[in-house]
Amino acid sequence: MNNEEFEVGLRGRLYLLVGALMPLSFSLASVARPLLAVAVGVQAGILAIIPLVSNIAQIFFRPIFGYLSDKHGRKIFISIAVLIYATGYIIYSIAESPLHIIIASFVIGIGIGCLWPALMALSAEIGSNARESLGSLLMLSFLGSLIGSVFSGFVAEVFGWRETYMLSALVALCAFLVAVMLKEPSMKREAPDIRSSLKLSYKIAARSVTRINSIGLKPILSTYLPVILLDLGLTQTIIGVFMAFDRLITSIMQKVSAKVSTKKLFRIPAINLLSLGALLLFITMASYHNLLLAISSYITYSVGAGLLPTSELAEATERAGRAKGSGAGGFGVALSFTRIIASSIATAGGSIEIASLSPVISALLASTLAFMFLSIIGVIKGS
Repeated sequence: MNNEEFEVGLRGRLYLLVGALMPLSFSLASVARPLLAVAVGVQAGILAIIPLVSNIAQIFFRPIFGYLSDKHGRKIFISIAVLIYATGYIIYSIAESPLHIIIASFVIGIGIGCLWPALMALSAEIGSNARESLGSLLMLSFLGSLIGSVFSGFVAEVFGWRETYMLSALVALCAFLVAVMLKEPSMKREAPDIRSSLKLSYKIAARSVTRINSIGLKPILSTYLPVILLDLGLTQTIIGVFMAFDRLITSIMQKVSAKVSTKKLFRIPAINLLSLGALLLFITMASYHNLLLAISSYITYSVGAGLLPTSELAEATERAGRAKGSGAGGFGVALSFTRIIASSIATAGGSIEIASLSPVISALLASTLAFMFLSIIGVIKGS
């Protein structure tokens, strides 16, 4: 390989660095995000409005930007998306009211909706093995999120909440410089009309909702898990290590999924259902204060759910043909939709307190049972 070929190959893989830097920039504010929101007047009881607003933006914009990236190329929208992220972070850093927080969250949701369909589609196009490429991208994105989360508390405490967001914006601007140097493969862009593209995205989303909904529980688990583990007798330090280990498992499983998802025995709906079953066992064991079985069953859930993103995304982009941005957009819509459903059901379940269980256990139980019902539908459809 000569120097020119090496440079082209290296520039072609810079999307992986963008895919790691952007989750890192977002997760750096994991601690600062709720604390700053409360400080400017958002009531603690409705903090869920922050991810809700972001996910609503994603549901709307992912298919649109997926279509546009199919038509006009990936690099331009990756670059634009990174700047949108940075804008959202800057709005956060100067926020003085709940409205500013909502606007910032919506802007970041637009950035997410713009970035990931293009980035995922590029990943599926750029390598000889789409599943391997997507597995590498998702592995690095989860790894970036893990690193950001590990340092989020330290950064918020040392620099301050607003300064944390400025640091996130700086990381995003570094990602922009990387995106500018990115080289995408030369190919003729063929995209269906926008109506057909949006229809394709939402069709893929509807299919994925029943197949990978266990992933949608991850955000509410990150909220409730510390409370449950603390009640089981673990210290805050151990809980932090365990949650980092959970993210590490998710990251590692992306490469595993890329290799095993082509096997005949690999069935996404079945794995999704088994993952939810493991989570249900975790909830049961936690309610009985059985720490060992609770931890074991949660790790089983984490492994199973970790196998799903790469495999389902690969299938979504394969089903979309050359309109891979629309396929990736549909996959993203499914994730956002399941997160909204999970948050809504968990909120309702927590207020009802099922069978005299604690509000936290009730919240998780309600959302898990609802998703198991959806998953059974997915298994039936897939059989």
